[in-house]
Amino acid sequence: GKAYDSVPDSQAEFIKKQKIFFVATANLSPDGHINVSPKGHDCFTLIDKNTCAYLDLSGSGAETAAHLMQEGNGRITIMFCAFEGSPNILRLYGKGKIVLRQDTTKDLLSRFPEDMVKDPGFRAIVVIDIHRVSTSCGFAVPFFDYKEDRNVLKKHFAKKKQEDMDQYRVKKNSFSIDGEPSLGQFQETFEGQPIEPYDAKGYHWGRIAPGKKAPPKGYGVSVDGRTLARRPGLARGKDASTGWTPFMILAVVLALSLLIAALLRGVEESVVGLEEQSE
Repeated sequence: GKAYDSVPDSQAEFIKKQKIFFVATANLSPDGHINVSPKGHDCFTLIDKNTCAYLDLSGSGAETAAHLMQEGNGRITIMFCAFEGSPNILRLYGKGKIVLRQDTTKDLLSRFPEDMVKDPGFRAIVVIDIHRVSTSCGFAVPFFDYKEDRNVLKKHFAKKKQEDMDQYRVKKNSFSIDGEPSLGQFQETFEGQPIEPYDAKGYHWGRIAPGKKAPPKGYGVSVDGRTLARRPGLARGKDASTGWTPFMILAVVLALSLLIAALLRGVEESVVGLEEQSE
């Protein structure tokens, strides 16, 4: 195998040909669970050699989002595996950020199929800053022939309205299996309303709890009420806006410079005035 600091052109071509990839994340707690998820459809994009993103479609769990939202976490690994042609396993290691559906930018959305980003089942985009790329042989991976994508999920979403899916995500995606807060607590239709957990045979589901105290604005809360998670903001990375652009930083620096200059002029004038009075 080989290791790289960024995705080489040869591996970028390999990625384009793949019909499936796998996502792995983990809870920071030593008692927490590790999650691995398969992803299909045309939902992955390389933004540049050190940035990638994929569409996060609604499902019965939201483990990846919960892990990425954890304070001090964000660890994520993407794996591609050749099931035809020359053997190859490719892993992308990085730090991931969640961009909620309502926060996505036009530039980022344009990288994915239009029908998928307009689908009410689309809940977020995961943007990853890649810091390590590695390959391994894959000699023991069997051959499989690709037949076609399943259309069950798309057909299911086509019957739903946006509010229906927001309700579904509040119920199924508000907490991880470890009880950590996840993206279901930040659905646009119900944002700011308190959500309480309830047991669902091995899962923690959520429901709107009128009259109960909501967590601080912009935060989600864990099942035990002790862990807060910030509402996912706009992800960093090319084509994914952040709260602080280079232009904004430059503007702040310039404003501070003008303020300091004005203060210094004021101090200088005060000193001159005192000197004149003393004479």
